[in-house]
Amino acid sequence: MFRDAPVESKSLSQMGWLSRNVLENRAFSAVLLVLLLTLPFSTGVVSNIGDIQDMIAGYGELFSTSKLVSVSSLDLTILTLVGASLIPADYQLRSGGNDSPDSEMQGKLIAVSTLLFPVVGLATYCALRPRLSAE
Repeated sequence: MFRDAPVESKSLSQMGWLSRNVLENRAFSAVLLVLLLTLPFSTGVVSNIGDIQDMIAGYGELFSTSKLVSVSSLDLTILTLVGASLIPADYQLRSGGNDSPDSEMQGKLIAVSTLLFPVVGLATYCALRPRLSAE
């Protein structure tokens, strides 16, 4: 009732300006991935890596006492799961609608691998995913 039928194919010419010129641009995705990868260095996580148990204990304390931390953690978990669940369909769409079992399995393996590295996995997929056809 509220959803359109699943899209069998999509081309760049069918997208709006922002999607076509920014979100589908590999340079934009690569810049976002690089910025994401610099976060542990700019926030001091890497410099305190020896105190990993203290960091985990501090996070646990914040999670139990701060509503912002617990809700943000839940949001991150939901976004990671939803993103990973959408990757197989996106991969099928971008691989030319190839319905072969190998292509379907590749999409599922990519989705599982993005769950191993939340946020970074999704950003890496966006930077390296196959391009849509121009027509």
